[in-house]
Amino acid sequence: MPMKQTVSSNGSAYAGLPAADRLKSCNPAIAIAAAEELVNDPANLKEPLQLFSPAFALFQNGNKDEAVFWFYAAQLRVRQQIVIENGDRGQLLAIMLMTMGPFINNYAFQNISSFNQTLDRVLAWDKQTVNPFREKARLQKLDQKIDQIYVGFSELKTKLAAEKTSMEAAARQAAPGIEQTYAQMNNQRCRPGQPDPAYENRAKKEEEQLAMDYVTHNSQLIKLAGGTVKTFPAASTIYSYDRSKGRYDFSITGHKPFYAIVDVNRKSGKPEFSLACVTTLSMGYRQVGIDTCQQSTIPLPQ
Repeated sequence: MPMKQTVSSNGSAYAGLPAADRLKSCNPAIAIAAAEELVNDPANLKEPLQLFSPAFALFQNGNKDEAVFWFYAAQLRVRQQIVIENGDRGQLLAIMLMTMGPFINNYAFQNISSFNQTLDRVLAWDKQTVNPFREKARLQKLDQKIDQIYVGFSELKTKLAAEKTSMEAAARQAAPGIEQTYAQMNNQRCRPGQPDPAYENRAKKEEEQLAMDYVTHNSQLIKLAGGTVKTFPAASTIYSYDRSKGRYDFSITGHKPFYAIVDVNRKSGKPEFSLACVTTLSMGYRQVGIDTCQQSTIPLPQ
């Protein structure tokens, strides 16, 4: 199973995994190749939020200057997208800046001259690369708002030039603490003995299918359902490679609808399932913070 797959020095073990999954790999060569594939995918020019994840993967795997480039290229295009498209992209951009920004910006601000050159590269890339938002802005007469985004870039470069010495000193002073936080986060993600995170989505889908198979063929649930068990995943919780246990919550259709709570134990290296309880309480009627199996349950037939 992929959950037992070890990290290979070549890409053969990752064949068939989408680039978005390979991007999570703890193997730098695999993650960097996936990042380069994603930033060069024309589809991501239409949804530039997709450029943030490869930018951070490049940073995690040592290509920090390229990470700064794509982090700011993504910002430039997303800010233009926000001008002409409604939705939650403003909030999503804020999340990206909050989660990735401290690490990438601290690195960038330690060398202002290099950072300025990177910003020039971003502007040159933007000018030479297909921009679906510019044309839409012209049609909607929003050119001035788009222009203000470039003014913001220009103002940033002016500020960097004026405050170069103090900015670099502040960034270098903060660097040890920020780097320690980043190292702890990355070490947790790539702990020795843990499966490569690149397989997380595939393994999760496989485990969920195994859990559904367990429910479908469980004799007690077949009796409760009055025959063939028809099941739909209602929710799954506590799924993580760092945890040896988890729980699935399945919606069952039968004479009467009910929910099967299934525990999974991963200590042996493969998932082992057990039926924890059955309840008629849907999600909206359960008490938050109390184990579902300690609330209203149905006796299991023998």
